[in-house]
Amino acid sequence: MLDRDDEVGDTLRCFGLSNGNELWQWDESLPDSASPVASDKYLILPTAFGVVTCLDTKTGKVFWEHEFDSGFCSSPILVRDRVYIIDLSGKMQIFELDKTFKQLGECDIGEPAYATPAFVGDKIYIRGLHHLFCVGQQAE
Repeated sequence: MLDRDDEVGDTLRCFGLSNGNELWQWDESLPDSASPVASDKYLILPTAFGVVTCLDTKTGKVFWEHEFDSGFCSSPILVRDRVYIIDLSGKMQIFELDKTFKQLGECDIGEPAYATPAFVGDKIYIRGLHHLFCVGQQAE
């Protein structure tokens, strides 16, 4: 749960499902508009300043942090063991969902992007500032 307190600031809190007790909290490098995304092991937190942090969902400890050239308004998407997120400059960043950061690639759409990409079947729809892009294999 992302909690906002005017005196303390923003804090991400993790609660146990069985008893509701707070397990851990995190108050650094939190998203401004993007939503965090989690798997059973990893929590991915992108910021408007370009920092992406990967936390352990069980302990809240940092696995890694990586600083990209541009920030993020869109939320990350998990597809199997990969994270897809498009930055403000329009570059789709693709990296492994793992304990260590490993960039798998990037794709530049050539215009700013603020919206979260949508995965439908084997295609990715990306809303740029001026265009809607569809990435995937063309039907035969």
